[in-house]
Amino acid sequence: MTQSLKNPFAKGNTTKLKLFLPISKKGAWKLIATPKGLASWFPTKCNGRALPGRILQFEWPDGTVENHRVISVGDANSSIILDWWKTGKAAFYLHGRKPTHLTLQVTYPRPARVCQSVELVGWSFFLSNLKSVAMKGPDLRNKNPGLSWKKGYID
Repeated sequence: MTQSLKNPFAKGNTTKLKLFLPISKKGAWKLIATPKGLASWFPTKCNGRALPGRILQFEWPDGTVENHRVISVGDANSSIILDWWKTGKAAFYLHGRKPTHLTLQVTYPRPARVCQSVELVGWSFFLSNLKSVAMKGPDLRNKNPGLSWKKGYID
């Protein structure tokens, strides 16, 4: 009898990942909620403002542009929630001071999107890059549009 493997990060239509960032909460906030900070580890370009109802525009190395509406911003810069693919949500929560505990919770429409497991790989990579950038390490992304994920490269 074969056992099916359960994904500990995905339950139902929700994916949840956690990590510690060895920086202050203020520094973590700058990385997750400012265009300059986001562009340092996630999309290669970001425009907009992290204010409820406003749009953050992400541009990827292959030229793809995505618009994500800011649904809410928590008190004392504790969280930011974005619409994710119009019907889902990507929420970044910050706890603690230094190190700062970050929780990413992505909720997909019901039934859960087929690509939820595929996106888990991407989220894992980008959160690893966030930690690298926070630690003043290298940016792990490939910024060459000819080597994009559409051609099989992981970043």
